[in-house]
Amino acid sequence: MRILHVIENLNTGGAEHMLVNLVTEQIRRQNHVAVLCLFEAGDLAGNLTALGVNVTACHKNSGLNLSVILTLIKRVYQFAPDVLHSHSLMGNYYMAFVRLFAAPRAVQVVTRHGLLREGKVGRLGFLFHLSLWMTHWAVGVCDAVSAELISKHARFSLRILTINNGIDLARFKPCNSGSQQALKLELKLGTQTRLVGIVARLNPIKNHHLLLEAFALVQQQVPHSALVIVGDGELRRELEAYTQTLKLTSSVFFLGDRTDVNTLLAGLDVFVLSSNNEGYSLALLEAAAGSLPLVATAVGGNADIVEHNQNGLIVPPKQPTALAAALIKLLENPERANLMGNNARIWVEKNASVQAMADAYEQLYTRKA
Repeated sequence: MRILHVIENLNTGGAEHMLVNLVTEQIRRQNHVAVLCLFEAGDLAGNLTALGVNVTACHKNSGLNLSVILTLIKRVYQFAPDVLHSHSLMGNYYMAFVRLFAAPRAVQVVTRHGLLREGKVGRLGFLFHLSLWMTHWAVGVCDAVSAELISKHARFSLRILTINNGIDLARFKPCNSGSQQALKLELKLGTQTRLVGIVARLNPIKNHHLLLEAFALVQQQVPHSALVIVGDGELRRELEAYTQTLKLTSSVFFLGDRTDVNTLLAGLDVFVLSSNNEGYSLALLEAAAGSLPLVATAVGGNADIVEHNQNGLIVPPKQPTALAAALIKLLENPERANLMGNNARIWVEKNASVQAMADAYEQLYTRKA
């Protein structure tokens, strides 16, 4: 099967990592796959070019770019895809137009990776709605995203369904004392320190400010704890300054973007996600694959992954006291935390493999609308 994926770029992020996971599995299954990036190629492009996947960057500017449309038409026509799979609002309405000229027989699929911010639609949402007339299937990565798609685009409800994200479980080993001691050594922490970690872009949606406020409360109760923040973004300097304001500089560590996230996860005791908005979080899935107990806010698809009191704890969003209480509960009860972590690994093995995700998309590509 010839599959052409379209995304805005391959910079580090949840949708981008999901695409890399899916394409890697599709290549393993002997499909012919290529990727079109509307803007720059991005940091993760090398992961795919190493597999022989052609990644084309269109270098789109703001507004309507005729040159980009011509590039897209040329590339799509040359590739002759059986499937056009877009991963953004913009990508889908560009492909709906391009398909008319370059691949009228191709199946068009769009995956929505998250909820609209504050429910806003705007011009992009309007153009996306128009593009659904030309789209065979619209996929939400969790039931909350699919429900929002149906509420905004009820006319197309019979073509909207859910396919959960999946990860390569073989990349992640359970948290263990060796990895924990190695991470504490890197951070120059005592061997008895309990480590809480988050892996997320440093942007407003992930609400690291809330996490820092909650961790200040954790420190009062569990002083032998530290917070490990993996990821980078536009808020880094602001968050580092806020850490100083809260007098947490000796117990909060900003590690930036890392290529060894699987190793870092194995060194933690608890994983936390403090987001205001989520789709179906790859970060939570990867933490679960590392046998970590999960603490997450009740937004988007988080509660689909975190089964409260089974593999972690769900807390209300934007409430630092509730988030702190959940973290303290697990930090002060290692046996309970370990049990939840084991349950998390069992859950992710059953529900979130990349193979299951690829199977579902493969079936969709050949399903009649």
